Amino acid sequence: MKFSSLTAVSLLASSLFGATTLAEEVSVTVEHVQGESGLVYASGCCVPDFFLPGEGFVQTSNCGTTSAGACVQYRSMGIWLYPYPETPNGGELLSISMSGDRFASTGLFGSGVLLVEFAQDDFLSSAFLFQVLNAPDQQVNITWPSVPGFNFDIPKGPFETNPQQSYIAVVAYKPGTTLTYLDNNAGAAPVLEFVYDIEVVELCPQDLDGNGTVDGGDLSVILGFWGLRVDPPGSGADLNGDGRVNGADLTEILSFWGPCP
Repeated sequence: MKFSSLTAVSLLASSLFGATTLAEEVSVTVEHVQGESGLVYASGCCVPDFFLPGEGFVQTSNCGTTSAGACVQYRSMGIWLYPYPETPNGGELLSISMSGDRFASTGLFGSGVLLVEFAQDDFLSSAFLFQVLNAPDQQVNITWPSVPGFNFDIPKGPFETNPQQSYIAVVAYKPGTTLTYLDNNAGAAPVLEFVYDIEVVELCPQDLDGNGTVDGGDLSVILGFWGLRVDPPGSGADLNGDGRVNGADLTEILSFWGPCP
């Protein structure tokens, strides 16, 4: 199973004295469960009848030909099963998106659909596929772009009301009769990205060397930058935010001398 990786993408300090509150935006990228992706395939076109696991590529298409009222073309849709990411402590979900690439072939653009379904099991069964296709937790209308790369926003509402789920299944297809081939090779398969907003309280900004104590090491940092301008103000050894390391910053160190609270 492939798990998520976390990348902090921005920080914003909101206080310069004592406890500092940091607003941090954290992006969690989730890859699909290994082996649990492939085609939902319908040999008779109208009713999908089995799951075809596979790597390499996922082909999506919808039938458009009938003869005497019967479907005579196949139908296929891509499906991926993702582990539900663990919400960072104190995190608020901001957005969800699905991104990936297609091969440069026919059917690169046009309307499409994403179906989202929550699950507790780490495998795709026929019964579960039937549930996804007939009663998904979320249906998202999308437009495939005219370039191979794609990035689709997924409404966060169902995720906020189902925070205890273990897995997320996503079905993607293009209702038109043309084919769309999605790259499903290792490292290139579609991923889900969750962006959270969290608040981090930094209790001891005077601890410049990060050893948990305001002491001689932090005093040395102040003296090492003494008299220098700091850009942006309030960063590094400029503890009072006036843009220069001076006596005010030394006072900050001496006032908070000792172990951080």
